[in-house]
Parts: sequence; C-alpha cells; structure tokens
Amino acid sequence: MTATLTHLLRRLRGLAEARAGRDLSDVELLGHFRACGAEAAFTLLLQRHGPMVLGVCRRLLHHEQDAEDAFQATFLTLARKAVSIRRQGSLAAWLYGVARRIALRARDRAAARHARESSCPQASAPDPSDEAGRRELQTVLAQEVGRLPEKYRAAVVLCYLEGKTHDEAARALGWPKSTLTSRLAGARDLLRRRLERHGLAVSTGLLSAVLAGEAAAVPARLVLSTVRATALASACGVRGALLAGAAVPALFTARLKALAALILLAAVGVVASATLASLPGDSGVGQDAQPPAQEAKRAGLPPPNDPLPPGAVLRLGSDRFTHGGNVSCAAFSPDGRLLASGGHDGAVRLWEAATGKEVRRLQRKGWVRTLVWSPDGKVLISASDGDGIRFWETATGKVLRDLPERKAHNSVIVLALTADGKTLAAGETDFSSGAPDRQDTVRLWDVAGGRELYQFSAERAYRLAFSPDGKALAVTGGKAVRLWDVGTGKERRPLEGHREGTYAVAFSPDGKLIASSGSVLDRTVRLWDAATGREVRCLEGHEASIGSVLFSPDGKVLATGDGDWGATIRLWDVASGKELRRCTGHHGPVCQLSFSPDGKTLASAGCWERVVRLWDAGTGRESSPFARHQGEVAAVAFSPDGKALLTGCADGALRLWDTAGGVERLRLSGHKGRVATVAFSSNGRLLASGAHQDREVRLWDAASGRSVRTLAVDRPDVSCVAFSPDGKLLAAGNGVEDMLLPGGAAMPDCTVRLWEAASGKQVRRLPLTKGRVGAVAFSPDGRILAAAGPDDSAVHLWDLTPRGELRILRGPADPGDPSGRSEGVVAVAFSPDGKTLAAVSRYRWASNVRPTGRGDGDVRMVRIWEVATGATRLSLRLPRNSVRCAAFTADGRTLLLGGEDGSLQLWHLSTGKLSRHAGGHRDGISAIVRSPDGRTLATASRDTTVLLWDAAAFSITPERGPR
Repeated sequence: MTATLTHLLRRLRGLAEARAGRDLSDVELLGHFRACGAEAAFTLLLQRHGPMVLGVCRRLLHHEQDAEDAFQATFLTLARKAVSIRRQGSLAAWLYGVARRIALRARDRAAARHARESSCPQASAPDPSDEAGRRELQTVLAQEVGRLPEKYRAAVVLCYLEGKTHDEAARALGWPKSTLTSRLAGARDLLRRRLERHGLAVSTGLLSAVLAGEAAAVPARLVLSTVRATALASACGVRGALLAGAAVPALFTARLKALAALILLAAVGVVASATLASLPGDSGVGQDAQPPAQEAKRAGLPPPNDPLPPGAVLRLGSDRFTHGGNVSCAAFSPDGRLLASGGHDGAVRLWEAATGKEVRRLQRKGWVRTLVWSPDGKVLISASDGDGIRFWETATGKVLRDLPERKAHNSVIVLALTADGKTLAAGETDFSSGAPDRQDTVRLWDVAGGRELYQFSAERAYRLAFSPDGKALAVTGGKAVRLWDVGTGKERRPLEGHREGTYAVAFSPDGKLIASSGSVLDRTVRLWDAATGREVRCLEGHEASIGSVLFSPDGKVLATGDGDWGATIRLWDVASGKELRRCTGHHGPVCQLSFSPDGKTLASAGCWERVVRLWDAGTGRESSPFARHQGEVAAVAFSPDGKALLTGCADGALRLWDTAGGVERLRLSGHKGRVATVAFSSNGRLLASGAHQDREVRLWDAASGRSVRTLAVDRPDVSCVAFSPDGKLLAAGNGVEDMLLPGGAAMPDCTVRLWEAASGKQVRRLPLTKGRVGAVAFSPDGRILAAAGPDDSAVHLWDLTPRGELRILRGPADPGDPSGRSEGVVAVAFSPDGKTLAAVSRYRWASNVRPTGRGDGDVRMVRIWEVATGATRLSLRLPRNSVRCAAFTADGRTLLLGGEDGSLQLWHLSTGKLSRHAGGHRDGISAIVRSPDGRTLATASRDTTVLLWDAAAFSITPERGPR
C-alpha cells in the first residue's frame, strides 16, 4: 500500500506541476473548482501556492504542527470563498493575506494558553545576523508584507515568495514588465521604512534573502490531507461551520484530523485515480480531434447544468434567472420560494429562488411593467401595456381574471396591493397625450368582486405604496408625495420637501416611516414620520435619480437603486441614516428591488438588462454563482485553433471562454460603452474590439488580457472590426452620426479604416457612397474587403491591391415590387470559398405602394451575390424583424440566419428553401460564427448566453481536408 501511495503521489505531483507551469492560470483553475468542485483544480492551486503559504505559517508560528494546521485552514478558506474572490489574477497575494491572518490568530490563541511565554522580554535592537534576530525579522516582515497595498503585495508574493521571474510575474498579473519592476522597488523601499520603525535596519540584499526564504517545500502527505480535508468539509458538515466563520477553530480540533486520517488510506486510491483522470495524460491523443462534448468529458469539466436544445453541445453563461427581454420588474413570493420577473418581451417568468431554475412562463401581449403577489402567494397580478391587469394562478399558470384599461391607449404602469390582499391600486398613464402637464389616473379595485371602488387624478403616478394597515395610499410623481385615505378616497396632507419631482415611495413594515426618492435634479432619499408628515432624515449620496426604495422586512435597512445611469444600489441604516454598503454591477437603471422574506437576499431588475440579479444583503456582493454576461452578447469570435471563444457584451466587458468546458478564462474591461464587435487575429495572439460611445479600437494580448494598443477614430461608436486572414491588416467602421453639416443635417463617418495590425499605422481609408459603416468582412483569401451600412442597400467591394474599389453590389428593392425602398444592410458574410457573398438588409415599403395584405412596417431581405460578376444568385424576402445576422456552413451550400426570436434558420442555397428552424435562445440571435474547422457553430444572443452547436446535428457536412 505504501509503495502504491508513493507512486500515486509522485505521479500526481508531477502532472500537477507540469500542468500548473504550462497551461492553466489561477483564474482558470478557480473557474474549474467553482463550477464543479474539482479536486484536480484545487490540487493544482495547492501545489502552485502551497510552498509560499506554508513558509508564511512557519515564520509566524515557529511550531510545525500549528503551521500545518494554519496551512490547511488557509486552503479551506480558499475553498469556501472561491466564488467571492474578486481579483483572481492576484490569488497569490490573497492567499498570503489569508495565511498571515490565520497564523496570527493561531499565535494569539497559543499565547493566551501560554501566558508565561508571552511575557518574555524582547530585545530593543536585535542583530539581524544571529538566528533570534533573523526569526524576529521574518515575523515582522511577514506582517508588513501583509499590510502592503495590493499592487505591491502581489508583486512581492509572486517574485520573492513564489520565485517567479519578472517576465512570469508580469504575465500572471497582466502588467508591463516595467510596471512590475517599479512596483517591486517601491515595495522594497516601503518595507525598509516600516522595518526601521521596528528598530530593524536591513540592507536590500538581506531583505531580498529573507523574503525569498519564506517559501517552503510542502510534504506530499500535507497536500493530500488538505485536499481530502476540503472534500470532508463539504461532505460531513464542516463546511457549515466554515460558513458560520469557524474556519480556524474547526480546523484546529483533533476531531477533524482524526476524520481525515481515517479516510486517507481508504480513499487515496479512488482520489488519486480520479485526480489523475481529470489531469492531462500522456496518451498522445490530439485535442484538436475532439469535438466539444468529448473534450469537456476528457478534461473532467462540469457538464451543463441545464438541458440544452437539440444539436447544442455547450452553453457559455447560464440561463438561470435569465429573463430574455429587458427586465422591468422582479418580486419574491411571500414564502420566498419563488421569484417572479416581467419584461419588455411580454413574458412573466417564475423562478426557483434557490436555484434560478425556471418553473413557468406566463405570456402577455405587451411590456410587463409591474408585478405583485397575493398575501398567500397563490395568485400573481401583472400589468402590461395594452393588455390590462391580469390575475394568474401560480400553481398552474391559469388566467383567473382580467381587469382591462378603460381606454385603448392607456397603460397600467404601476400596481400596489394591501397587506390583506383585498384592495388593489393601479396607476394608469394616457400615452396618447404628449403634454408635459398631463394627468395620470389612479384606480382602486375591490379584488374579491373585481369592481372599481373609485379613482382620482395624479400628476405622474410613478409609484404607489399602501401603508401596512391598508388605510393610506402614497402616490409619487409631482414635487410632493401625496397621501390618500383609502376608506374615504380623500387626500391627506402631502409630504413636501423634495426640490423637484418625486419618484419612488415605500412604507416601513411597522408603518411609522415613509421613504421617498427624488428625480434626477433632486437625488435625495427622505424619511418621513407617517403620523405627522414631518421629515425625519435626508439621505444623500446618489449621483442620479433614485428609481426604487424598499425597506427590509425588519425595517432596519433601506435599499435604494439608481433610476438613471448610476447603476448602484445602496443599503442604509434606517436608525442612523448611515450608508452601510453598496451593490455595484448594473450597467443601467435599477427598476425594482425586492427583499426575500428573511431579508438576507435582495433581488434587483435592471431596465436595460436581461437577467435578474441577486445580492447578499449582508455583504453587498452578488450571490449568483454563475459566470455570465450581464447583458446582450453582441459579438463573438473563435480563436484560430477553435479552443477559445471571445465574446463582447452590452455590459462593456469582453470574456474569453474555454470552448471545451465553458470556463471563463479572462475578463477584459476598459470600454466606456457596450461592446459591439470583436475579432481574433489569425495567429491567435491579438484580440480587437470596438464599442458604442468609444472613439477607438482596442487591441489586447490574448494570453494575458493586457491592453496592447488603441487605434483612434474620428467619431464614436465603433460598430465593426475584422482582421485580414493573414493577420496583417485590421479594418474598422463607425456607426454613429454625430457631425452636423450647415442646416443641421447629420454627416456620418462613411469610411472604412485599415491599419497595420503590428504597428497600428493607418494605411488606407475606403469610402462608402453614403451612410454609416455597419459591417465589414474580408474574403477568405484576403484580397477583397466588403463593407456596408444601415443607411444604404449597397454592399461595397474593394480589391485591396492598388486598383481600389472593385464594384458595388446593389439589388432591386424587393422582387416583384421595385416601388419599395431598402433601408440598409445590417450584416454581410463571405462563403468559405469566397465566391459568393450574403447580405441581410432591412427593407421598408414606400407608404404609397405598400401591397395589400403584406402588413405595415419593414421586412428583411437576404441576397446572395456572385462576387466575381456581381450577379444576384438568390433573394429571400422574410417577415419583418425576423433575422439579424448570417453565416455560411463549411461547405458553402447552406446559409445560416440568426432569428430575432432566438431561432437558428438553415436555408439551402440550391433550392432557396428553409430546411431547419432550430430554437435555443430566449431572445434574438445577434451573431453567428463558424469554428475554423467547420465542426462547431457559435450563436450569441441578447439573452446573455452563447450556444455552441455540433454542425453534424444539422446535417451540415464540414470540409474534410488535411488538418
């Protein structure tokens, strides 16, 4: 048994060190461990950072057994907090800080047990050259390194404590080497000054030597026992103690050690075998030959948590709490088991609050603006534009009753229900009147009988709130908060004090306080005494209008959310008015907040986001464990080897995903607005991206995520970028009109810019005849560039030799009806052989020639041209708002179209017939790309996810040439 154990440990250690040194970053390993609790990923992290952690514990504790206990406690803390670590690229610095704090607490407990030892006198100025002085220097230095600013601590830990070279540390941190060098120098200077205050004067050489001495070899038995202790904590309930903050006391008990020892020999064979199986072996099997599903299984990565649509092999991101359309409202059920959301897509979705799994979808006709639950949770009431008020039975989804608006052009924008569920208030807005002084209507209904009790006019009835006893109704919209007596329908004394309009309002659970928020010109939250109307307190700090206010169930905390672009939720102590914490991450207005019944979780709906967010009310951190985009995924690109996928999102972030298992490798930030376009260079080393509101194209290093260069453009909104097939050129176009000609007409930037990718030098500008540039694409051989925009139906082709523009492709407005007019091209795509070009156009009928029976509005035109001759090969007229993007299959015989309804459409070019209509996304598909080998398709959607599809599932035959 001993020989087998030794062999397995040697094999495990060798493979772990090889993998850690070559392939996976800390961010990737943490992603694997968070996703599935993989012991292999955790072991790799322990192998990588264990020597540094053990060295810190030994220097501070000077007792081997206590040091090993602190070592295990540090990595148990890592296992517990893996989801919440924010700066994962600086994991070594984070582990150093945790190890230092645990070791100091352990030392304090030991000192309390040995009071006599703790009273020993200390030398006033020890000689650092003797052993006692060196030990004291190590102890003080360990504490001072832990107190360094993070930018210094991260550099010191990697270079001195983990022995990395400057190049390796710079790559791991994503810094330029010069930045790392300067921060190391700054850290040494700061440490020297701090040591001098302790009476310890040391040279630079001695300081470096002592720092390097922190690392220590970790015994194999300690590695394995720590891995097993982590698994034991999850399986045997110790994790519950950890979550309660008892990490060190639980670990420092003999019970845990005994349990770990008992299971060690019995489980080592299984553990080591499973761990070895999940690590890369030396079988020589090429990864390129594995399709995504097999690759995920071989690497030991977690399978998708949710069912995938037929033909899909992987989902990047999660559809848990993903509404689909923009979310306008969210509310917990009274028992906290369900969470309801409503949005612009007309859907009401019910979710399991604990898991985010969708339970039921209830469909409305228009924008769902507000939701309220009955007190018993059996009925959900919703209001939507043009569809009135509807009562749903939550257990079955059955419609119980409708309360329609009184006028066709009226919309119910807000609801409120009394605590006993007997009276419903609804605020209606007449959108047919554009007058700024229009009056909204508030109606009160008897829920049981479905009859209207009475109504009154209100200036902009933005929010309604009943008092807990149901006797008063608060209405906001004007400068004052208006209070109405529910029983008599008479107005009480208003609450006056806001400088401009009021927006949100809420009663405290005991009914003694009223909270109200101001508009964009006020930006305050005011607390009022409900009995007297006297202002109790004014809360200031928001930088935008405040769109939502809500008391916690115990009334001790007030949550407020920005109603504009501040995108911040703040939690306040009601008694003192002190801000407790903030929840940050929304990239648009916060429409509605909802506390869970126990007050521990806060749900928020962002007006321009597709997901419902959950926050830990105690820490302010987002509690959803899913790696995901927080908005529409607008752009996607495969790496040249097909192993990674780059995505760009409306939240302003770029993410690099592992296509084998869906783990997020890198997250890149720096754009001001929503990312509209991304591209991979042909050698896989550079990434390019453009975003709305930005006047630059950004280039990134694909390995580290570091920003390499920015390429300036004249106007904002970089709408499209593309690398040439050889990677030497980068093309980009703008999509916003922001320059005015005399007379006020807008002048768009109707040129495509070409840069040398290596140097950033602009080499050419290619003009369109008119309008913005919305799409660019290189032919597969790199000789031709196609460009088009949303203001013109023409597609421009340029020969990138000195000949200049090759031709303009322009088809008739619509087959059979040339009287209409085309509004512009939204997407272009070359076939794999470069002989044909597809373009998706938006087409609008001329008002005087609209054919009878074809309906109002626009349609989509899809045209296929022969590139060599400019002849139209095929034209498809599709329903309005039906498709948005296009791509060819690997054999060029089928055209893929991304539907606005989330479907993937396959059209055979030989017949012009739709062969398959596969659903999968909850919202429209914004981009389609094909992997370099043609075996995988990726579709990006407004529903915040990306789906990877097996091309063979669609009867698509990829090219089978040499690999």
